[in-house]
Amino acid sequence: MILVVGVLVVLLTVMLHAVMIAGLIALFQRHDLRLKVRLWDTKRALILGLTACSLTLKHAVDILIWAAVFWFTVRDQLGDFENAYYFSTVTYTTLGYGDVVLVGRWRLLCSFEAMSGMLLFGLSTAILFAVVQRIWLDAPDRQRIEDADNS
Repeated sequence: MILVVGVLVVLLTVMLHAVMIAGLIALFQRHDLRLKVRLWDTKRALILGLTACSLTLKHAVDILIWAAVFWFTVRDQLGDFENAYYFSTVTYTTLGYGDVVLVGRWRLLCSFEAMSGMLLFGLSTAILFAVVQRIWLDAPDRQRIEDADNS
């Protein structure tokens, strides 16, 4: 049962991450990321900031989902939902303070949350890197790189 719950929650959070990333990509394509201006400007900073904020909010939602799972499975060990969210945050980010711990068989679910957090932080890092790479290269640089790759 714990394995099924863990896998389903990981699947849910990864799918939600993919939907959010697809939405960001669609938003940026509508507003044309190929900026033909100086190296850094307000629009580029806004794009990077929006991406970082969106990813941060998405991680907060993931933590909320995991907190709800812990709240419904081991509520008696966590006290209130604030403790469940705190515990989930510490687990998702792999901080592992140890001031709130679970006992019994449901503690195995913590490893799924930690793996999910590491996986999704890695995916978020890749997305941020792709956005930075895309906004840093203006059209002439991009064309020169594409020409070099095709030769």
